[in-house]
Formats: sequence, C-alpha cells, structure tokens
Amino acid sequence: VWFATLLLVVAIERQLFQPIGEAVQVAKRIARQDFSQKCGTGGIARQSRALAESLNEMSDQLQSALSQLRQANAQLQDDIRAIERSESAMKHLIGNLSHDLKTPLALISGYAEGLSAGMAKTPDQQQEYCGIILDETERMRQIITRMLQLSQLESGQVQLELERFPCGSDTLHQPGHQRQLPDGKHQVGQQQGAQH
Repeated sequence: VWFATLLLVVAIERQLFQPIGEAVQVAKRIARQDFSQKCGTGGIARQSRALAESLNEMSDQLQSALSQLRQANAQLQDDIRAIERSESAMKHLIGNLSHDLKTPLALISGYAEGLSAGMAKTPDQQQEYCGIILDETERMRQIITRMLQLSQLESGQVQLELERFPCGSDTLHQPGHQRQLPDGKHQVGQQQGAQH
C-alpha cells in the first residue's frame, strides 16, 4: 500500500509539476527572445494546459511583434540615410548657389562703384556699365527664381512635368559667362568647362 501510494504521488507530481517546469523553461527562452520551443499541451491538467497555451500564444505574438519592430527599424535606418544624403546634397547646392550669387553681386558692385567714381566718361561707357548692371541683376533674379522653384518642388507645392529635349554635344559645351570689372584688374564669371 505504501509503495502504491508512492507511485501514485510520483504520477500526480509528474502530471502537475513537469508541465509547470517545462512552462518555466519556455518562459525563460521567451525572455531571451528565443521563440523556438513551445509548451506541450497533451495529457496534462486543465489549468496547466491553459497556462501552456497562453505561453505559446504569448510567444507567437512576441515573435511577430519583434519581427515587425526589426522591419520598422530597418526602414527607419534607410529613411535616416536618405535624409542624410538629402541634407548633404542641399548643403552642396546652397554652397554652389552662394558662389553663383557672388559673381553677379561682385559685377554689380564693381560697375556701380565705377559709375559713382566717374570711371565711365562717355555716355556710351555709362550705357555699357548700366547694361552690365541690368544684365547681372537679371542673372541674379534667375538664380533666385530657380532657388524658389527648387524649394517649392522639395516642399511638394509644385510637381515636375517630364518632357523630352535634345541633348547633343553642342548643348553640353556652350561657352560660359565672363566679364571684366571696370578697373580691368579682375575677371569674374564662369569659364567654359569650369565646375562649381
């Protein structure tokens, strides 16, 4: 009788505590983000089976959530790299535009100072100085207009309309803009083939 009671206690212990021990091991693996092991649900008491099923469901949900987080993190990293490239391109563009604005400003300033100092003695020279000032003012207006268009394009206020155009070697190698200041000492402007 004593031996039969001992066997009954061992059998009951296995039925109750082995599934709990297994559930503890599965819970520890889940805590380490290892979702590979599941709790067994066959042949155990109803409460233990409910615990095992809950742990299995939690494991599946955590695995799915972790997978989604990893995908979102990868997308975020891609977005950050794209923003960094965009910011770098914008800094480069601003540097180029600043350089492009300095040229007409220098010419306008130089010719205005030449007019003010009386360097243009004849009406033809005065007309030439005024023409250069007007040309360079128009050039600055065009640069600023392009900057504003770019800003509108980047903010989504304007959409590009694609169209075809010829692009031959004569289109790519047009001479650059070049002028000499009235004092004759400096040449300012874009030389043919120069890069900014």
